[in-house]
Amino acid sequence: VVIAIIALLIGILLPALGAARKAGQKTVSLSNIRQLGLAGSIYSNDEDGHLPSPGYTNDLRSGISSWLFDTFHADHGTDNNPDGYTSLVTALRDELWGKQATGQLWEYLGGTKNEWNEGQAAYFRSPADKGPYNSNRRAPVEELTSYVGNGSLQGLVPPPSRYLNNRRWPSRWRVDQLVYTNAIFLWEGAWPDAGVRNVLWTSPSGWGGEAGVNWYGEFGSNTARVDGSASWVTGKGQDAEVDPNNPNAVIRDQNAGTGQLGEWHREAVGREPGLENEFKRNPLYCDPNFGRSPAVAWE
Repeated sequence: VVIAIIALLIGILLPALGAARKAGQKTVSLSNIRQLGLAGSIYSNDEDGHLPSPGYTNDLRSGISSWLFDTFHADHGTDNNPDGYTSLVTALRDELWGKQATGQLWEYLGGTKNEWNEGQAAYFRSPADKGPYNSNRRAPVEELTSYVGNGSLQGLVPPPSRYLNNRRWPSRWRVDQLVYTNAIFLWEGAWPDAGVRNVLWTSPSGWGGEAGVNWYGEFGSNTARVDGSASWVTGKGQDAEVDPNNPNAVIRDQNAGTGQLGEWHREAVGREPGLENEFKRNPLYCDPNFGRSPAVAWE
């Protein structure tokens, strides 16, 4: 009888303990991403209102400088490549070139540039985001962070060559140019499916980070805003799975979104019937030029 009672109590307590653990992890992650957001706000004060670069790129042959890491400079090399990297592809195949200590936020978190330490690095990870990471060496970004830079801050395009040539890669828009003062700077992502993460997560701005995560018992995402605040956003933007006929491709369901993230995604991609060519900006899709023509030039 005693054993039966103990078993019953365990059955009652375990779910509650599990829920409490997830709630604690969610709180820690919110605190971490808030610290990153505050560091980004301080950075913007030093950079004429420009936030750190989200690292959006579709050219993996070039170097990259971002909130998370920098592959441009010679002092960011490794034993395998002591002269540093000008190619993101080469960097991704090698060690992690000083990890987060090369990125634009590191010094604003109290770290010393290029000197990695576990304390500052912990800000870049949700305690609920567990390894193993990067099983096929194609998505090492997930080894460095649980968070995704908002590519809309860069206009969802790489910066022009004059920025690349100067090895300076800011966000495209100043904070005062954004329609939303609470626009999203970072959020939790990328895809909840580990297989999709391995295929696509090769940039600090991620691919499909709007999907949200399911780490805390519900879909949603902790977010850092451009004003230095942080908050939880419900739902997921879309679904995705690795194409069974092509392991390097992903099949997306753009209409599977739920909650606030799903609403923002549908507004932006214009998937509602009759609204295929309409675009509505929101705190996630916050590019002032989004869906509009002619394009506004980079400063």
